[in-house]
Amino acid sequence: MREDASGYSIFPPDVEHWDYQTSLKLSSTISLEKDALTRDCGLDRGATLAAIVLAQSSQTKTERVVARTVLSEGHRDEKFEFRLSGDEIGGRLTLETVIAILDAKSTSAVAPVAKGSVIWRSKSQHLLEGIGSQFPTEALDFANLSGSVADAGWLLEVDASDFDAPFMSSVRLFLNTGSPAIKKMISGSGDSSSQQLLRLIDWDVSRQLVDIGLLSAEVEALDVDGTADSLAGVLRNIIGAIWPLESMSSLRRWRTQDKGRIESRLQSHYKVGRE
Repeated sequence: MREDASGYSIFPPDVEHWDYQTSLKLSSTISLEKDALTRDCGLDRGATLAAIVLAQSSQTKTERVVARTVLSEGHRDEKFEFRLSGDEIGGRLTLETVIAILDAKSTSAVAPVAKGSVIWRSKSQHLLEGIGSQFPTEALDFANLSGSVADAGWLLEVDASDFDAPFMSSVRLFLNTGSPAIKKMISGSGDSSSQQLLRLIDWDVSRQLVDIGLLSAEVEALDVDGTADSLAGVLRNIIGAIWPLESMSSLRRWRTQDKGRIESRLQSHYKVGRE
């Protein structure tokens, strides 16, 4: 379950319009009977077992234990609550709950008694979508940012001098906390106006990145590769996600001869104007 300004809801497999300013407050509950668990696994009743929740992010390579508890005797519900900071996650978030042995004696020749042995696991994966999930996002008042318009909502900076450079160090999105609407959005408001603003930012940032990618011979020469981390590689992946069936040569031709076709697809992909 996820908790936000609107209350609790099921944490979905696809989290649209997420960005680095958004931390996740999550909870889960498992129901178990320790006596039955130890008996079925051939362990003594005094075995010490722990329930552990692990989180792993494909984008930041974060991997850590986010919750842990030693199981009590009898039948009970174990609830876990934890928070994941927005700057440590991104891409595909994997949450895994395991029950592991801390100390046990066996009542069976094939019982798993080694410390750390996992006797039960449950795993879920959640795609943190939105262009903001792919690179660092910084919130600051644009009145203090040189070269920007003070009442603009956001600013994308792209260093395209080296397409082999890491994408994460080449692209940065700035959000203007001097804008009431932006400030409300990054505070975690889940209302419809904030959701529409997130879609608008996703669309505009993607539009700029797609344009850079379609102008680059380095990007055109690549195939889609989910493990790519260079500027060229990630731009190719963004384009491939929006147009999975189109060739780069066709898209480059459309950009020159029929740019409205590019723009309308971007609006559709990022659901601009939808409730």
